[in-house]
Amino acid sequence: MAELYREIRTDDWQELKDWFWALGAGSDWVFRGQRDENWDISSSLERVKPTWYKGSKEEIGDFLGYSEVKLYNKFSERVEQFASIGDAAADTVLGKLALMQHHGVPTRLIDWTESPYVAAYFAVEDATAEEGNCAVWAISSGWCQEKSAMAVRKKMKLSKEQFPNSTDFSLDEILNGTIITENILLVAPLRPLKLNIRISSQQGLFLCPGEINVSFMENLKALGEKDLPKILYKFVFPNSLRSEILYDLFNMNIGPQTLFPGLDGFAKSIKLRMSWEAESYGYLESVRKIASEKLNISYYTPTDE
Repeated sequence: MAELYREIRTDDWQELKDWFWALGAGSDWVFRGQRDENWDISSSLERVKPTWYKGSKEEIGDFLGYSEVKLYNKFSERVEQFASIGDAAADTVLGKLALMQHHGVPTRLIDWTESPYVAAYFAVEDATAEEGNCAVWAISSGWCQEKSAMAVRKKMKLSKEQFPNSTDFSLDEILNGTIITENILLVAPLRPLKLNIRISSQQGLFLCPGEINVSFMENLKALGEKDLPKILYKFVFPNSLRSEILYDLFNMNIGPQTLFPGLDGFAKSIKLRMSWEAESYGYLESVRKIASEKLNISYYTPTDE
């Protein structure tokens, strides 16, 4: 059986950044950070299935499909009462789904980002346990786009002229006509035409499975299992790197204050900074020691005078 992805393990933040830099040379890589290396890539809709539900694959799909329609309709009924001017994206199907996703309503969308550093932040943000490993996934969105277009053509018996590889799955008529209604095995990149402020701040986009009877990975395998180790990477690194990574990300201005604009993000940044300062004392001391010994850098120490 072919490996489904290439796994890279490292306990060195600089080495991980080198990998990010190398992948960044390809413009279509996108990233997802997860606190636990053992977590699957799955949508919030996929995770909403009750643990006691023992139906067949088809029955589970029917349950999720019913739930998706019901949740979307309920949200659509009243979203205009709450959406602000900045949420003008709510006038499209994907816009509504994006708002649902970011306000805690289960959807089939899975959050990814074009920035590996934003993904790293989400991986380590709550990785406070002394033991354990985080993960950052990377995948070629260009591959997903091309293979998903091919899957649509095959299922719906369309020509390449009728449905080019570059077809935008984010458009209402395409999203409704392929992903929402046809249950095609695919993983389509979706970028809302009108970005809400959170998606924009996080350099975000979504990967969307087309068939909700099966997992995200099953959708991906159907597009070309032999290709996966070339276009899907899993970077695994220990929780112990959290202090070092957050220190670097803070200096890049990547944190709650920029990723979650508004008062909530600002308050969250204060809380995170306070906990980080308490946890990172040993790391900062080691940095100062290395800087002093190797670079002859001295640090000002306040006196009581």
